[in-house]
This record gives sequence, C-alpha cells and structure tokens, in this order.
Amino acid sequence: VTEDGKALEQTFARLAQLRQANPSLRSPNFGNFEEPIPGSDMIKWFNAAGEIMPAEQWDNPENRTLVRLSVNLDEAGNKNASLMVIHGAETEISVTLPTSEDLSSYELLWTSEHSEPTADATRHAPGEQVSLTDASILVFRAN
Repeated sequence: VTEDGKALEQTFARLAQLRQANPSLRSPNFGNFEEPIPGSDMIKWFNAAGEIMPAEQWDNPENRTLVRLSVNLDEAGNKNASLMVIHGAETEISVTLPTSEDLSSYELLWTSEHSEPTADATRHAPGEQVSLTDASILVFRAN
C-alpha cells in the first residue's frame, strides 16, 4: 500500500469512527427546524456569515459555502450536536461559526485540509471566524 493509500484508509477510518460516535452526523431523515426530538434531528443551515441561510442564497449559484448544524436527541434524552462547514469554491474564505444560546464551543474533529487525520482537536467559540482553504470541509462537535 502506498503512502497515499494509507492516508486514505486513515481518513475513511476516522470519518467512520466520527459517524459512529456522533448520531448528529447520521440523521435518519431530513429533520426539523424547531427542536430535536427522538427520531427527528433539529437541522439548521447557515451561510458563511453565521446567519440562517436566506432563501435567495439557496437559489444563488455563486453561493458555494454551507454550514449545517445538527442536533440529535436520543430516546434517553442525550443530546449530540455537530457542525459541518462545506466550502466548494476554489478560493479561501473565512466563515463565522453560528451563535446559539445552547452552544458554548465548537471542537474541530476533522478537516479535509490535511491528507491524514490529525489528533489535536482545537476549540472555537461561537461567533469566531475560521479560515478554510479552497474546496474543503470542516467537522466540529458542537458543545
């Protein structure tokens, strides 16, 4: 196996582990916008400015950045929240992490910017700006 092949295997293993450990990364349905309930995650979509995505940005082909907050509530009442930042343009961008009265921090779990998964999870505050390189994805645990 080549070095690139090993890095790809490590990335897939890390993503599979994150998906298994975080129910909010594997929503069983589209979800709702109000609050999480067992069987229906709360999902909110934000723009790069950290604001709820307005309808006109959904229809704008120039908009290449989406931020998805998902909160899962299991039958026992345990919450799991994740934030995924998806940037599809070939330019660098700064994204403002959304604020919410229920969240105090975002813990970076994975970034596509590195060829291999990194072990150091950095924490970011709601409202903080994070930089993304061209065509990249960030996955956070929302706390």
